[in-house]
Amino acid sequence: MKEESEALVHNSSQLNLQLKTTICFVLMIGITLIGYGLVNAVVPGFEDVKFLYTMFLDTSSMILPMICLALFSNMALQEVEIFGSLPFLLMLFLSTSFSPGAGVEGVKELRYLFVRYYFWCIVPDVQDDMEGCPDQSVDIWVYMFLSGIMFLVLFVFVKTIIDLKKKSDRKKKLEIATDMNDTEEYHVLKRELFGDIVDTVHDP
Repeated sequence: MKEESEALVHNSSQLNLQLKTTICFVLMIGITLIGYGLVNAVVPGFEDVKFLYTMFLDTSSMILPMICLALFSNMALQEVEIFGSLPFLLMLFLSTSFSPGAGVEGVKELRYLFVRYYFWCIVPDVQDDMEGCPDQSVDIWVYMFLSGIMFLVLFVFVKTIIDLKKKSDRKKKLEIATDMNDTEEYHVLKRELFGDIVDTVHDP
């Protein structure tokens, strides 16, 4: 009965997590489509699907870190808000390096980590003035995709390392507990605390 209750609670929590994740992705797609529609309603020349692709990746790169930290970590709300907003804050701080000739040498290369930089590289009447843009045939779309999922990959990597470490620690503790149960001192202490009836119960 206990195992069935635990399995039911586990399945319920997993289903709840899946629903929350689905809702977040639906809202993220909706935000992208609304933004794409508003831009095209006001500014002509952004009808190409490449702008929708760029806007989706830009939105994902800013929102995914907060979604991952909120749903798949044990962080408190304030910690999620602080660390989840770091990609957006870094993008704002380094946005000055997007302009041609701007930025400090050695630091402005960090602009390649953000989708927003590649977006300006494909904007009509602006792309010709941009500095250091990759080739638009293939490279820019690959770099854009990689920068869009960079924080997601980093989170998955760190989460995997932490989970493996916890699993290893639990295994070591279990091995230590098993070794202690086989010692003579453990059996003597158990008989002193519970009497000989404990050993009698466990004997076949």
